[in-house]
Amino acid sequence: MYATGQNTYFGKTAQLVQEAHTVSHFQQAVLKIGNYLIILAVLVFLVVVANFGRLWLTAYSAGARVSWRELVGMWLRQRKLSAEIARLEEELKKAAAE
Repeated sequence: MYATGQNTYFGKTAQLVQEAHTVSHFQQAVLKIGNYLIILAVLVFLVVVANFGRLWLTAYSAGARVSWRELVGMWLRQRKLSAEIARLEEELKKAAAE
C-alpha cells in the first residue's frame, strides 16, 4: 500500500467532485419552481393586503372601528354582492336581446 485517503486516485476524484459545486438539472428545476412559488405567494399577499386595506380605510374613514373579523365579513358580502350584480346584468342583457 502506497497511498490512502485523498492521496489515492479515487480520493482525488472525490475531492475534485466536491470542490466543483455543480448544480444538477433537478436542483435547477426545484430552485426555479421554488422561486416562482415565492413570487406567487408575495403577489397573493399583496393582493389580499390591498383589498383588506381598502375596505378598512373605507370603514375607518366613515368613523367605524372595524375588527379583522368584521372586515372579512364585509369583504365576503362585497364579493357576494358583486357576483349578484354581474348575474343581474347578464339577465338584463338577455332580456334586452329578446
